[in-house]
Amino acid sequence: MAAQPAERVYNFQRFSARSAAAPQLQEQKKNNVVELPQKELQKSRRHRVRPLRAVARIVCVLGICLVLANIVYGQVQLTELNDQIREATAQLEEARSVELQLQYTADRGMSAAELEAYAVSHLGMQKINPGQVTYIEMADGNGGSVVQDVAAGPWYVQIWNAVLELLS
Repeated sequence: MAAQPAERVYNFQRFSARSAAAPQLQEQKKNNVVELPQKELQKSRRHRVRPLRAVARIVCVLGICLVLANIVYGQVQLTELNDQIREATAQLEEARSVELQLQYTADRGMSAAELEAYAVSHLGMQKINPGQVTYIEMADGNGGSVVQDVAAGPWYVQIWNAVLELLS
């Protein structure tokens, strides 16, 4: 490549033309500014009151407060129920312990003879006599059955019996 003169490489006239045009553009922009009267300016700066937006914000804040109150109330109830469960569990463990103690005392404390003496003295029980026992012997084919005629009787008795069968 052949070396080019400095004038061709850098064309300074292009840059000077732009810098001369730039102040003209800035002046044009300054002239395009529209001035508002002071009254209109104050009116545009004034904050508008929007009652619907205020009501919506109040409703949202109240809704959030109600949700938070509901969460806190639920946590309080949950804590109370957990306390009741702990108390009931403690009572259950105590009752199981007492039951085991009583069972152990009952198992080791009374023999069959002592039990018999207690039944006779305190409960008024007595041993059975051989005369109180009646033995019945039956052959294999002998047997009895009670047959009741359900169809016999008036119609209202049959309906009543059918209803009783369904309920039992």
